[in-house]
Amino acid sequence: MPKLLENQAIPLDFQAQNSEKETYIEEVIRDGLRQAYESELPDMSTIRVTEYQEKRAEELRKALGLAFGVVLNIAIKYALFQAKREGITVNQFEEYPNHLGSHSLELKVTAETLYKLKEAGMTHKLSECVVVGIQLLYERLIETQYK
Repeated sequence: MPKLLENQAIPLDFQAQNSEKETYIEEVIRDGLRQAYESELPDMSTIRVTEYQEKRAEELRKALGLAFGVVLNIAIKYALFQAKREGITVNQFEEYPNHLGSHSLELKVTAETLYKLKEAGMTHKLSECVVVGIQLLYERLIETQYK
């Protein structure tokens, strides 16, 4: 880039090119992280919920038109998002379970979900994050429609 004189504006085409380069770099970094986490992913993880919680997840699945595993991954990410947004940890939510259900479900955790879990230090609390996320999503998407 040519040297700019004081108070001289940066050409718009350079700003656009710089923005495109930053976006590309962010994408490359994100892809690299995803690949790194995919190599750490187990084929399937077992989560424990109650039948009631599973039924709520199934209602969410029907309402959103998504696969069941997608809903569970979204529930995890939503619980982590809300905790971060509120400046608390997932285990500080009122919805955090005192005891896990005895109903086992198999879940394919996505690389993005694993990344979010690691970022929050919650990889060992997979079931709890699912339970909180299901409850939060259900309250906001299903229950609010009928109040």
